[in-house]
Amino acid sequence: MVLHQLFKKKPSNDLLNKIIKAFNLIDINDKKEFSQLDMDKNNTLLVFHDLENELNECYIPCKQKNYTNNIQNITNKEAITIFRQLLKAHDHDLYSKERFIKGIKYLVYKIVSKQEKIIKKKTKRKSKHKSKNNKSKEVLIIFD
Repeated sequence: MVLHQLFKKKPSNDLLNKIIKAFNLIDINDKKEFSQLDMDKNNTLLVFHDLENELNECYIPCKQKNYTNNIQNITNKEAITIFRQLLKAHDHDLYSKERFIKGIKYLVYKIVSKQEKIIKKKTKRKSKHKSKNNKSKEVLIIFD
């Protein structure tokens, strides 16, 4: 479904690999986490500037306006959005969680497969359900 709502054609593996390398990751199976600090250190946004034409070839015209027309002024958040969309077209996603780094809260991302994401959601739901049922109530009984 992601494919036809965003892309004219499925983004190539070559394009995806170039963007993965921009985030200083090895390949789509790399489990290393990264944050916006890493993106700034690796000059990730410069790679997006160079890939403007390749990205334009993939996106449908109305989405090009949103994602690639102003790519020279792209932000880290927009780069993450584009990266996430490309990964979803290849049955992967970005898992994110908050982490404090030197006293500042950042989102930390990691590539996960579609199956891994489903498993994480199920285990999260089970642990939430379990903790609701395991709440103990304190009861005080006094005998006179």
